[in-house]
Amino acid sequence: MTANRLPLDQIHVDVRTIERELSAIWRSAADEREPARTSVTRTCVLNLVVLTFDGMRGVEPATAVIDRLTAQHPNRAVVVGVDAQAAVPYLDAWVQAHCQLPAPGRPQVCGEQITIEARGAAAGQALSGLMLPLLVPDLPVMLWLPACDALDQPLSQRVQRLADRVIVDSMTASRPLDRLRTLAELTARGMALSDIAWGRLTAWRELMAGLFDAADHREHLGGIYRVTIDHAGDDAAHAQALLLAGWLASCLDWQIVSHEHGGVIWMRQQRQPVRVELRPRADASAAIVALELSCARARFGVFGDALPDRATVSVQIGGRRQMRQSARLDVLDAAALLGREVQLLGIDHSYVAALRTAAAMV
Repeated sequence: MTANRLPLDQIHVDVRTIERELSAIWRSAADEREPARTSVTRTCVLNLVVLTFDGMRGVEPATAVIDRLTAQHPNRAVVVGVDAQAAVPYLDAWVQAHCQLPAPGRPQVCGEQITIEARGAAAGQALSGLMLPLLVPDLPVMLWLPACDALDQPLSQRVQRLADRVIVDSMTASRPLDRLRTLAELTARGMALSDIAWGRLTAWRELMAGLFDAADHREHLGGIYRVTIDHAGDDAAHAQALLLAGWLASCLDWQIVSHEHGGVIWMRQQRQPVRVELRPRADASAAIVALELSCARARFGVFGDALPDRATVSVQIGGRRQMRQSARLDVLDAAALLGREVQLLGIDHSYVAALRTAAAMV
């Protein structure tokens, strides 16, 4: 549906005008449908607040993600593009609906979006009081920050107090390794936090965990003496590798003993020393390339393939290959990753444990 632009004065927004324009969109959509054909259902299961701080450049890609998200999670999205450096303070806003093609005989389910352009410091300050009246009452509020460094913005910190969950992507941080520490501190203060970088590791974690479904494989967990994680050479991929190592360490109750140069961390599992190696690869085509566990009498591995959505899983016991087969490695787009996170309410304890361990490894 086309967006309805609202006539607003310099830095004042009338919330009632926004609500009237949203209602007008839905009335127009209903009038366009013939009674015998698919009806339009106005649905909302959550509030999604999106803050970008590079003017309007971040609004368009965020809107595209919200459009795809609507099919599974209809929402009221409030998308704000802030340009704090603008000389003249100004607020502008418009509304639009997101609708997906329905299945035959089913109603067309749509969500709605309010987009706000804020220029100048005064306009940014005015947004704080505007946000709450725009949210649908009694529904969870998810704050999505496409750029992780936006956590440090004063407006973002004020909106965080309204949110039931804050969603970031630590791979977008300017200093991803330092950001792991910051995120760990926020979880220690009780923030319900989601990191899309953690979501990208789900397939890796599931494939490795699946190798230990068999009871005779699980008996080797206590004998792990070495972990190697191959990753791309940038800091963002290194931070993701740390999260993956943090997941292993927190699941198996390992304790950090010491660090060495070259990405080596020594840990302890009861009395067993464990050498964790994070190895950058110049030829890596993805953030994570391989994960391998070496045990006293066995080796378990997940290795990336030439195809981005495939991996090879391998098990060797007693020096003999027990299994080597191809497996699907789900590569999710931004909407699917975000969709997983908005389903969560409360603390994701497995992520928090992995994050805190990863932050201590930095």
